[in-house]
Amino acid sequence: MAKVTWIIGNGFDINIGLKTRYTDFYKVYTIVQPGDNAVIQRFKKEILKDEAYGWQNWADFEMGFGKQSKQFDGGTAVEDFLSCYSDFVKCFHSYLESLSLSIKWNELNNDMLTAFMNGISSFSNHITTVQRSIPQAVIHTRDSAGRGIPIENSFIQFNYTNVFDELLLRCGINSDNNFHVHGALNMNPIIGVDNSTQIDSDVINNDDRVKKIFIKQGYLSLLQKRNVNIPIPAKKALSFIASGDAICVFGASIGESDLYWWRKVGDRLGNSKCILIIFDVCGQTSDNIDPIAVLESELSIDERRSEIIDRFLSLSGLGADWAEKNENRIIVELDRPVFSFKLPLSP
Repeated sequence: MAKVTWIIGNGFDINIGLKTRYTDFYKVYTIVQPGDNAVIQRFKKEILKDEAYGWQNWADFEMGFGKQSKQFDGGTAVEDFLSCYSDFVKCFHSYLESLSLSIKWNELNNDMLTAFMNGISSFSNHITTVQRSIPQAVIHTRDSAGRGIPIENSFIQFNYTNVFDELLLRCGINSDNNFHVHGALNMNPIIGVDNSTQIDSDVINNDDRVKKIFIKQGYLSLLQKRNVNIPIPAKKALSFIASGDAICVFGASIGESDLYWWRKVGDRLGNSKCILIIFDVCGQTSDNIDPIAVLESELSIDERRSEIIDRFLSLSGLGADWAEKNENRIIVELDRPVFSFKLPLSP
């Protein structure tokens, strides 16, 4: 049986119409509320300077928050940092709940469900940068007699909403292999950095409370201690990365705040014939009569693709030497119509 492991990020929710970009949320969050104290008001003003920090997506925010920790000083630095962090997470959770309630599930039709199922079962049809025979040879969809081989899909979610879960349920797809490794709605959403080196303030970095809730692996360890006999979703997800014949990434930014997971994917690629397929966005098109415009568009697409590959190679620990020896083991497809549908939403 072939095994395909999916890593689903916030880009999935954005793709189907939800306003879950970091930039969508911060426009709501930074509105000063009557109960905001001076520390939280200052924090919100700093977020509005996001262009200076380069905070454009969730990975940027998480890393930016770690860098901004040095802005908290004095004897209450840690308490102020944790207060702002807690306020942000609680408001973010409420924001996602409101978005989830806007979905008109009763208007979901068969075309939408079919598009969702096709995105999972026929993703190789969207591979255009290499011969499809290359991934198909690894995934083994046919046996020697030409008969179809079943594929076992597993899903590792970096996002927090329950949208992907609900779609799996409505399509009758096995949801036992579906894991929210960063928490979910009403399930301890985990927002933070990958490790202590990503917190610039020594005072904040050395605080045990910060280590246990702002560093992702620390928070996961905290949750695991509730019952050591039952592995938390993040622990279960590791086995599906370690056994995947293909790992498909959709809508997840390859960022430093998830370094732990990219290292695990790198370990799998380095110790097997597993292939990595990254579906991402570029926003360029070559549908133009002007040959110069076509050239410029293709160069932008190539640059974006190289940027994603280089970032993954760096974070995963595989490096350029491995890539030279393993051509076509990392496939990046940009702006492909995987999961090509929009959810019906209330205004």
